[in-house]
Amino acid sequence: NITHPWICMQVIKIIDDIRKSASNPVIMFDAAVLFESKMDVLCDSVIAVVAPLEIRKERIMKRDNLTPENADIRINAQNKDEFYISRADYVIDGGLPLEEKYMRVDEIIDSIIRG
Repeated sequence: NITHPWICMQVIKIIDDIRKSASNPVIMFDAAVLFESKMDVLCDSVIAVVAPLEIRKERIMKRDNLTPENADIRINAQNKDEFYISRADYVIDGGLPLEEKYMRVDEIIDSIIRG
């Protein structure tokens, strides 16, 4: 309630500035709480990246130096993958090798730009 309204206003301002200064802008932004903040209404397309539970858990533990129990608490506080998959226009499997994820991103961007 404190940060999201301010962040949303800043994002809208940045998008507006880009649209005014570029002739045909393609704007992409990374937003972990896109749907929860209702910012998806600003998007023409949404890409969700979801990874298998064990990979997510391993990544969270490594990144944030968490115990397995604390990683489970954090994961259980998040929406399930279906929440994001059902709302996204495109889905990327975050468990794929990095090169394959990059290829999938390129395919999606090509589809959006052509689309």
